[in-house]
Amino acid sequence: MILTLVVNNSFGWAQADVYQSTRRIEKEGYAYQVDNENGRVIIYNAENQFTYRTRTNKDGTEADNLVQLGITKTLIHGPVDYDLIRVVSGTFINPYVPVFLLENPTELKGLLITLIIEPETGKVQEVDYRFSINSPYSRVPIEAYRNIETELIRLMQFEVTDAGKQLSHCMFIWSSSLYAPRYWAH
Repeated sequence: MILTLVVNNSFGWAQADVYQSTRRIEKEGYAYQVDNENGRVIIYNAENQFTYRTRTNKDGTEADNLVQLGITKTLIHGPVDYDLIRVVSGTFINPYVPVFLLENPTELKGLLITLIIEPETGKVQEVDYRFSINSPYSRVPIEAYRNIETELIRLMQFEVTDAGKQLSHCMFIWSSSLYAPRYWAH
């Protein structure tokens, strides 16, 4: 167990350098964008179209501000498999998190996973991740985030309401410790 902690921790500290500054990371078959603004990191597939885009109505008109925030209308309904998100993210993240943190899940707060949902089909189109450069998540390699993205796109399906189907895209934001998720659908 001590060897695992040392290996995970030494790899993790080296990995944190990857997210220290805004940059593009090229891998075989995909690329990720890392945006670091004052220690707040956003990573996403470089092909994402909606990471910073404001939701609009499908006809191109501006959506009501309250609709954009998901306050006035529920855009997604039906059962959401929160455990699936937790298990998929934990499967790929846990190997890079020091054992003592896994044993103290309250220390693993601070990862936001945003799922961008195609309104007509309810399928996940895009995924992005947000965390502090000082969190354990900054020690997770980009390949792990890529694996989470591909699995969530493959496995997750949402039921979008009629109000949600009027928008350019819907979002589902999952906030974690890996053990105690909080979530917002809007």
